[in-house]
Amino acid sequence: MFSWCSYCQKYLGEFAPYDQHNISHGICKQCHDGKVVFNREKIQKSKEIAVLFAQMGEAVKKKDFAFIKTQYEKLIALSVSNSDIFSGIYQPLLYEIGKLWENREVTVAEEHEVTSTIEALVDLGFKGIPNVENLRNSSKPMVMISSTSQNQHILGLRLIEHWLCEKGIENRIIVPGMPEDEFLSLAQKLKPPVVGLSVALPTPEVKRTLTKLVQQARGARVIIGGRFIREYMPNDLPAGITLCNNILDLSDVLIQSKLLAS
Repeated sequence: MFSWCSYCQKYLGEFAPYDQHNISHGICKQCHDGKVVFNREKIQKSKEIAVLFAQMGEAVKKKDFAFIKTQYEKLIALSVSNSDIFSGIYQPLLYEIGKLWENREVTVAEEHEVTSTIEALVDLGFKGIPNVENLRNSSKPMVMISSTSQNQHILGLRLIEHWLCEKGIENRIIVPGMPEDEFLSLAQKLKPPVVGLSVALPTPEVKRTLTKLVQQARGARVIIGGRFIREYMPNDLPAGITLCNNILDLSDVLIQSKLLAS
């Protein structure tokens, strides 16, 4: 389930059951502490967001992928930020199309069409970020994340890249992935405070790479994320690894590393 604040229209993250991709409305701490309750206008906006989300989900199931593009401006008009749109709406749509593909209800070509549609919308979102070209692909990144060489699902990292740029954090997001040895060499050269991998499958090579990252970290935070991260148990990973299921987990890591204000 994906939670949204009913009042300020912020994405609050995921919670169990993780295989259901519906929106549930709650209230964030800021709105709760500010007693922003019973605001009919904001509640109505949340209802409209939920309706749009449901319509987009149905469009995926009906293979009406062009419909997704038409909703972006509507969400912006409802004062939903790009980061919240990407994390709280596009991400569950990607989960949904992935589940349909696994059940053989859509073809590979149709899955790629959804991915391409959302990727185009992400590219559109980058254009509105000040100084974006200096923040992306930085030579002195605060955050460096690569997909593993086996991971073909790279759009999640593009969403993270957009979020980091929107927060003004210099980053190096590497998609598609590079061989593990090259990634380790680059991490050692650039020495980012936060470094990690987006993992598709828990292979022995991935565990070796993570072990080496921790060994050469020298105080850096080492993170791991990706679609199959929930298949890991903590004792399956080398000590010193932080699990990041979503952007909110990454946000916590950056706050703890004093790279982002709380």
